[in-house]
Amino acid sequence: VKANQTMDEGTRNVVRSPRTTRLDLRYSFVGSERLRVMDNVFHMCKTTQDENNGGLPMRTVISYDGFNHVLYEFLIRIRDSDCGPHAGKGAFLTFKGAKVLKESSRNKCKKFRKTPPNPQTRKSLKALYPRDRGVSVTLHGDDLHGDEIHFGPKTDDSVGFWNEFSLIEDFQDSNDNITFSSKFPGCGLVELDRYAPLLPEDRKTDIVFSVKDFIFSFEPSSWRFDVSEELNGCHQVVDFTDDTTGAPHIVAKSNVAMYVNEVGHNIDLVENVCSLEKPRSVYYYASIGTPMKKGETVELLVNYKEGYESMRVRRGYGKANLLGVKSDNDDYSRVQRNLAERISFEDSIKSYREDEVGSVIDFLENRVWDGIVSATSCLSLESAKNKCDVIRQIIARRRLDWTSRILGSHYSVVGRGGSHKEARHDEADSTFKVGMVVYVNNWMEAEDPRPPYSGVATVNNVFRDKFDRICLGVSLPGGKSICCVPEGVISEPTEDDFVEAPRRMHSNWLKWKREESHPQKRESRQLVLEKMRWDSSHFR
Repeated sequence: VKANQTMDEGTRNVVRSPRTTRLDLRYSFVGSERLRVMDNVFHMCKTTQDENNGGLPMRTVISYDGFNHVLYEFLIRIRDSDCGPHAGKGAFLTFKGAKVLKESSRNKCKKFRKTPPNPQTRKSLKALYPRDRGVSVTLHGDDLHGDEIHFGPKTDDSVGFWNEFSLIEDFQDSNDNITFSSKFPGCGLVELDRYAPLLPEDRKTDIVFSVKDFIFSFEPSSWRFDVSEELNGCHQVVDFTDDTTGAPHIVAKSNVAMYVNEVGHNIDLVENVCSLEKPRSVYYYASIGTPMKKGETVELLVNYKEGYESMRVRRGYGKANLLGVKSDNDDYSRVQRNLAERISFEDSIKSYREDEVGSVIDFLENRVWDGIVSATSCLSLESAKNKCDVIRQIIARRRLDWTSRILGSHYSVVGRGGSHKEARHDEADSTFKVGMVVYVNNWMEAEDPRPPYSGVATVNNVFRDKFDRICLGVSLPGGKSICCVPEGVISEPTEDDFVEAPRRMHSNWLKWKREESHPQKRESRQLVLEKMRWDSSHFR
């Protein structure tokens, strides 16, 4: 009995595991990998303001079953979520009904065996730039693709891959109760709306986003998605939060995708939305398993899976919360969590390269600082339209002070490790340095049988000849060289001088030009960081 009592006392402090959750089950979205994406009639899909619902967005989606020639109409409206009292707004999908092809119009159906395959000119192209700008190109023109004869006129009511049908002339409301399910033959995933990016500035490198996320108390993490395409050689993140508040910007609030809630660990909620990536963009798609009748409504719910767990815990519905861990509403838990994040964030900054630190400073100066200053200077919370945003901006201003000090200290360290070596005495007296790409103006040594050379070259060494003149040894394209070139016949090249030069030499010239401006950039960026220091006088 005593042994049993001791065992019972030892187990009192052990927190029992909660019931099995969605993530424990390794829950996979219902068949999304196997379902095809239906063709939306995009010129009939539109988002408008719902004047009877406070101006919230309302979207009409029309999807086309090209095998059975059926049009399915859906309406997405925003109202209070059914997920719980603290879930906020939710997006609800209503099936408005179906239209079927008239018997008299079936002779317009195209037989795919008699139609040509999609020509190469109709496929999207990618524009190439020195740095990726995320630009896709499509070709348009009369008689450009060679298959125009198969297409009907493109109008506001044209339907079908070949625009062979007219909504008004060729379709009619279904007489029977047609239901919709993504598992039906000819049906599949229904494209709802683009999630992100919605503005050019919604695309960021992971490094820049991490700094923004920390400054705004990790609110932007609630809305981020990673995409496979790189941005400027770095991992790319897309989100739709404002760079001055950390909250969703006005364009995001006018789209329905923002209001789709998450199922989390609640196995009673039905997941019916998945996110799929198009080039540099994330879209939401609905997958309806249980057939919907005309007029039926379901709440749209997505699952962000394991990667979103830290945000669930902060908000109070993560698995750790089921074990007794408190959300950010508890001051002590929030502070402990923020201190751990702060240590991790500082370690991340210390791993940044010089160019990465520079990109972060430029982002803070151009996109963040002015908005925070204007919102928090001469502050009056009573007059603020959104108190949550302003409070977050006040915290962001304090975090900017700490972040700017860490960035400034690290920037000084990586700045001292520049690529230029310390110049020798002769090199210090010369305008040109070892490693520079220069232009030689019609010169060849007297004893050299080669004709005078005019073109770009790379400086190998700088020295003084027997007449105490500064001379340079240079390497020419093709592996040749000139041992002694007077400084007077050398000048700085221009862009036109590299037309016939090797690409690597041109790249080295551009790199040198950038590095030449580094000292001035470092100084100006350090001044920017000093400007971000906390000054309590702004709040008196």
